[in-house]
Amino acid sequence: MLHPIPRLWMRLPVWLALVAFISIGHGALMSKIGFALCMAFFAGSYRVARIHEGWFERRMVFLFIPLRVKRWQLERFVGIETLYDEGMHVGWAFVIGPALWLWYRFFDLILPWLGGEYRIRLRHAKGGPVLVWQGNSDRHFHANIDILKAKTGLPIQRAGR
Repeated sequence: MLHPIPRLWMRLPVWLALVAFISIGHGALMSKIGFALCMAFFAGSYRVARIHEGWFERRMVFLFIPLRVKRWQLERFVGIETLYDEGMHVGWAFVIGPALWLWYRFFDLILPWLGGEYRIRLRHAKGGPVLVWQGNSDRHFHANIDILKAKTGLPIQRAGR
């Protein structure tokens, strides 16, 4: 399984604790249900990617509900592409840099599938890329590259800018 590991054993108790905490309040029932759904989105939505028996598989879990698995044969890929998009330029770093950096890291922990500066794609033989991973963690980026190199043996190339 590619990184980050979803850690459902941690996500579900956190969500249950938040829902239990809000349920003892004096708010309206619809507000409590809305809060529970929002927290289920944050805690229970993630992407799982893995290489299994000659296939690359990617599944999205949304509100703790697993969605359909998408599968591609590994032998149809010709390379691994890495991309890096700079997120914040120097001017913004001085103005709102520390707060934005904290939000960036916070959302990367909660919703790592939402986006990020680093991207890893597998290049299909027919020309189209398949997104493998996207995020801000340098550690996860290198761990996923090592896993892909070991499992596929495909060459790595830098794509994009």
